Amino acid sequence: MKKIFLHEPHFLGKEISYIKSCIKSGWVSTSGNFVQEFEKKISNFTKSKFSIALNSGTSALDLCLKSIFVRPGDEILIPTITFIAPVNSILYNGCKPIFMDCDNLGNIDLDKVLDFLENETIKKKNYTINIKTKKKIRAIIIVHIFGNTVKLNKIKKICKIQNIKIIEDASESFGSYIKITKKNFKHTGTLGDMGCFSFNANKIITTGAGGAVITNSKKIYKTINYLSTQAKDDPINFIHNEVGYNMKLNNLSASIGLAQIQTFNKIIKRKRSIHEYYKKKL
Repeated sequence: MKKIFLHEPHFLGKEISYIKSCIKSGWVSTSGNFVQEFEKKISNFTKSKFSIALNSGTSALDLCLKSIFVRPGDEILIPTITFIAPVNSILYNGCKPIFMDCDNLGNIDLDKVLDFLENETIKKKNYTINIKTKKKIRAIIIVHIFGNTVKLNKIKKICKIQNIKIIEDASESFGSYIKITKKNFKHTGTLGDMGCFSFNANKIITTGAGGAVITNSKKIYKTINYLSTQAKDDPINFIHNEVGYNMKLNNLSASIGLAQIQTFNKIIKRKRSIHEYYKKKL
């Protein structure tokens, strides 16, 4: 019997051709043209200034928190319904997740978040402090669960005033757009301070395993790019003044990602067709 997979990747373009080209070039590690081209395509697709291709969506979340220099004991707001990666990234940094209820779409309930910020926190020395725990609230991770978008207009101004960074976990929503006005739509991940994608095999497009961070902040971009490449201050003499990480996407995986993003419209058309079939038959 033929198996029907829950998440089946679609290879409809130049994946094999690009992989062969990558192997022939000899550049199969984290350096190479395919990484740079893939990053450019992500930026163009999402209309963000900067993108950093990484080895996973989990690494993307981890580096986003590191880029705002969170400290052990800091608190991060997060929805109760989410994949484990955002929670793990908080724990990697010694921080504490503060769980917020979700709405009927499975996304974080922003009305309850606003109520929490208004009634259970105070502002002190430019930081938002949890009255109960006396800890700083440094960020909120907004998860666009299953591609359902969260409209951030309710919370953006408040978070800016409260000095709370917005990290969008857009791992499951590559190609999803948020309606700003009647004719203005913005890609998920571009409304907060930074956005994260996953390109795991079960995502809209895949690199096998991989992820990315997008941002419009040059400072955040430089910090994440620096940390993800072992924090090299002098790559010739191997001088490192910070603890770095080996988290960049490799050129071989990026070659697949480039082919995938080039055929995005075909992939999404196929997924929509499957979705309509399910709606009709179920």
